[in-house]
Amino acid sequence: MGFMYSFMYILRCYDGSYYTGSTVNVEIRFHQHQHGEGAHYAKKIWKREARTGR
Repeated sequence: MGFMYSFMYILRCYDGSYYTGSTVNVEIRFHQHQHGEGAHYAKKIWKREARTGR
């Protein structure tokens, strides 16, 4: 079995808060966050900002 890298990332949300997470595939995970498939906290922030435009 090969070695897999894992990444820790920090997203700055529209409201100025930060969200941290980890993944083995940064591109897929970022795409998930952008399309409302991320964690509950990130989804809440994305939906609110999409509604208010801030």
